[in-house]
Amino acid sequence: FISLFDEQYDSTFLPTLDKALKWAGKTIAKPIRELVLESYTERPTSLLGITLIPCGITSLVPLDAATWTTSASQSYCRLSDDVPVRYAPSAVIAAASVRKAKSFTDNHPTSRLLAVGNPSGDLPSARDEVEEICLHFPDASTCAFDDDATLAFIKSHISDSAFLHLASHAEAHILSESSGSQAAIHLAD
Repeated sequence: FISLFDEQYDSTFLPTLDKALKWAGKTIAKPIRELVLESYTERPTSLLGITLIPCGITSLVPLDAATWTTSASQSYCRLSDDVPVRYAPSAVIAAASVRKAKSFTDNHPTSRLLAVGNPSGDLPSARDEVEEICLHFPDASTCAFDDDATLAFIKSHISDSAFLHLASHAEAHILSESSGSQAAIHLAD
């Protein structure tokens, strides 16, 4: 299904990934889209999105980005083109998240943004990115840049925030045996 590669570039990885995503698009994502949208005659404006709870190897496939082609135009389509997609590891966690979000919204009528940008000092567009996003949260955003973009800053403001945006470097070592499955977000500290 997917060709895993080691530290050396494997020339079959990208073509295999492309083939796998097209298969997943045609076989899984397209039927999900049709099922969700079948009762709508035009694109639904009130549809908040769907939550996918994939199991097994399917959980490794980005179903919202999997593609298929339309027979009429031969253009690529994706599930995320028409339906906002969320993922959850289980229905219990999805339901708990919805309850928590509703409780937060009920107790905090203004949705607050917490954002950090360019903590490593080498992302010159990160400040512009964060400032642009802050425009959508007038009088309801807390931001830190450069050396101030620390874990301590995030911890001190996260409880009052509904949204978190990180304009920083991150890494994941999901395929490396030496590091195990580890991920990291790079902050100033």
